[in-house]
Amino acid sequence: MRRVFLFAALLVLVGLSTAFAASFSSQSEDIASFTTDVSISVPGPTPFPNTIFVRGGSDLPPGDLDLMTPVANDNVTSKLLVLSTEPIELQTAATKYFAWESPVAPAQGYSLDGDVTLNLEQKDGGSNRMTAGLFSCPELAPVATVTGSTPACSVIAIGVSPAVSGGNGFLDRTVFFPDVSTVVPAGHQLRLKIVNRASDGSGVLSQGDFTVAWGFLPARQSTLVIVP
Repeated sequence: MRRVFLFAALLVLVGLSTAFAASFSSQSEDIASFTTDVSISVPGPTPFPNTIFVRGGSDLPPGDLDLMTPVANDNVTSKLLVLSTEPIELQTAATKYFAWESPVAPAQGYSLDGDVTLNLEQKDGGSNRMTAGLFSCPELAPVATVTGSTPACSVIAIGVSPAVSGGNGFLDRTVFFPDVSTVVPAGHQLRLKIVNRASDGSGVLSQGDFTVAWGFLPARQSTLVIVP
């Protein structure tokens, strides 16, 4: 009789163990795993507008590269540029250059991507060719010094206006910068600089002093035009 009791008790224990194991297995199977894709978007650089307005109310640099369409007309500003021999990125003589700069780039910078054309007016001799450069400069970089300064600017592109024939008055002139692709980083400014350079490695560019003029009027807009 005692053996029968012990055998019955053993069967009860085995049944309880089996039930516990089944319960654990059932609970384990009820646990599901889910995977969710997480995408983190980092803002890119702010593109420059397709038209940047070249402005500035005096003959002392820097002038302004205005990213907004002006709401009022400017008094046209002019500057005599004395013939020089120094490369544009090294020119610091006040009588031999002029420069304009944009607002300081935001946290992600400004992107400049496309063909860029400078439109200004030039007086005194169609054969005298204007040299212009685009630079990325820290906000505190000296206006006169481009490369070699502390902090230093970097060259984006340099171009020369084509020669035109006839006329000694103010004529529309352009400088073309093809295939520009760069980012002006946070804390930097886009800088435009022009000089009257006598020659470079390609030959004679200019043979005398000339005057440039800029400003915003409906019929006379000095601009940097960007074609993406």
